[in-house]
Amino acid sequence: MKQHFVTKLITTISIQFFSVSLFAHERDLFSISLEELMDIKVTSTSYFDQTRMDASSSVTHSDPAHWQELGVRTLGELLNNMPSTISPQGFASSRVTSIRGFFDFNSNSGIATRLDDIPVNKLRSGTGMLGIEGFDLATLSNVELIRGPGSAMHGADAFHGVISMQTYAPTEATKTVQLEAGTEQDGAGSVLAHFEGEQQGLTAVLSQRKLGDQALQYEYNEPALGQVRSGERSNELEISNLVVKYSAHVRTGTELYANAYLFNMDANQLPGIGATLGEPGMADKDWSYYRSLTSLMKLGMNHQWSDQSKFSVFGYYWKNEDVYNTDFRDTVLGVNVEEQRQESHWGLQAINRHSFDNGANLAYGYEYRGAVLDEFNVTALDNSGSLIEVQREEAGTESDSHSLLLDGRYPLYLFDLGKTEIVYGLRLDEFEEFDLQTSPRLGLLQHLNDRTVIKLLYGQAFRAPNLLERFGSEQIAANDDLQPEALETIELVLQTQFEHLFAGITLFANDWSDAIRTEALDVPVNGVDFQFQNTGQNKAYGFELETLARWNKFRFDTMLSHVRSKNDDTGEYFDAFPDWMLNIGVGYTFNANWDLYTSTRYHHRKQAAEVFSAAAMANQGPETFLRTDIVLAWMVSSSLTTRMTIRNLFNRDDFQPGYMGQVKGVPDNGINLSLSASWHL
Repeated sequence: MKQHFVTKLITTISIQFFSVSLFAHERDLFSISLEELMDIKVTSTSYFDQTRMDASSSVTHSDPAHWQELGVRTLGELLNNMPSTISPQGFASSRVTSIRGFFDFNSNSGIATRLDDIPVNKLRSGTGMLGIEGFDLATLSNVELIRGPGSAMHGADAFHGVISMQTYAPTEATKTVQLEAGTEQDGAGSVLAHFEGEQQGLTAVLSQRKLGDQALQYEYNEPALGQVRSGERSNELEISNLVVKYSAHVRTGTELYANAYLFNMDANQLPGIGATLGEPGMADKDWSYYRSLTSLMKLGMNHQWSDQSKFSVFGYYWKNEDVYNTDFRDTVLGVNVEEQRQESHWGLQAINRHSFDNGANLAYGYEYRGAVLDEFNVTALDNSGSLIEVQREEAGTESDSHSLLLDGRYPLYLFDLGKTEIVYGLRLDEFEEFDLQTSPRLGLLQHLNDRTVIKLLYGQAFRAPNLLERFGSEQIAANDDLQPEALETIELVLQTQFEHLFAGITLFANDWSDAIRTEALDVPVNGVDFQFQNTGQNKAYGFELETLARWNKFRFDTMLSHVRSKNDDTGEYFDAFPDWMLNIGVGYTFNANWDLYTSTRYHHRKQAAEVFSAAAMANQGPETFLRTDIVLAWMVSSSLTTRMTIRNLFNRDDFQPGYMGQVKGVPDNGINLSLSASWHL
């Protein structure tokens, strides 16, 4: 395999000698100071822009300069570099993301996914993770990850966290072309352009990325022979994105805009069902397939009432069509299953924002969300060639909600130490199916001086059951009595900044009640043994330590997390989520044109995968993950920047957690290289 890699490496270098751009026309990590880095605004934690020191949630901000420094190619790879977060691939899912513990089949359902402030979680699965890699990084200007509940702002989906994406949004006329080639049949290209008129602006992005056969080796138990055997997944991925945004200033202080988006993703040979059925029936064909096409439209207006007051309103409509396929004909199920689903979503949000002379601010507004599962068809082909086509009963199910929103902060000077800020938020959500849901948050920020702050943060969140949990599936019974689950969190944060160093430590504890989980039925229903039910209590606790240092030509970035999560009813821990996570980044700028950055990730977990049966327990001991990536950047000129990235430098056979009893978990990529270039015209 290593000889095969060397051959591909030499071929790639002979074809292409450029590497990924730093987006030289945007912020440049070759020269950005720590102070400038700390002044970057986050937009997902409040209706007012905030810095990291001001934010009342634990949030990580990433932009093109950051993710290109890391050498990541997809959004999933970026999430794997975030604190207290894992995002391995899963069964018929481009990513299964878990934040601060609780890694299992339902992990995805508690994370709100937003694109340009539009909620893009699905109605049936309750998640935006199935096709998350369909959002190409080339089309995005930043990604923010909130760790912890965000329901006070973002509603029912923001249970364990929030992933907020903003599409390409330059502030001046520009045109950029990017190309990439690499091993693993890696190829990408994008064109980004922004045109400015006297009172109008037009932005367009077209991107394409393909990852070919990655030949990921995985292991499985062979019950008949009592041996561990191996299989291979190609893990191919193809992404196509189109974004067009138009804006016009129709009068002083008033802007109208219209955005159109198209996101297509095709994933081939994702992980299968592992040992979920009690034995690895899929053996060396433990594969699943997933395709997703999302089209979206957003119309909005921003109006500045005065220097201190602003009104914004937008409406949106989006449709998703996806197809999932898995061949179970060699298992006890004996069928090839394909599901075709189509959903439509629409909504409206109106927010008034007010800022005051004393530093206080207040935002309030209204939000409406509507959705319908337009189609849900299941096709099953058995070993005899018989074809069964069924329209699932939940097809045609509609859902809507009405919400009132409140967000603000108020400064006080209670102590001689410095400014005290009270941060508050409240969201009221009314659903047809459930009682009124209340999601408050409250924070106390004590500034010891201009560079040090202590934060005490409290928040509540809820998550409404999705259609899969309510209607079940061929293997899971329906449950019309499900109620929303609830989460309470408390965080204690200390952040301080010096001339060359930023340091922050966060202690957190989460209490999750009425958790919706799959439970075995005492009496089977129509031959089905399992059902989603509201169960008891779960808890998570831990700490996060982050440092950023800039000294002369060096950059040092570290993130250390310790997380433990458990089911209070059974006493069992979610041991497939890493209990220790460490990210270390070291950068060195040789001169104005050359830069080198290395990033190393270490994870320790007590169990390789979450398991559902005794057969799946085999070879599920502790597992470690250790990977080093290296990126060499060359800024040829002010308009051309190149970069070479080597991932998994030491070619370790690493695994990420699996949630279906896979031996050792889900395999990570082997050593690979990409070379590309970006021209800013």
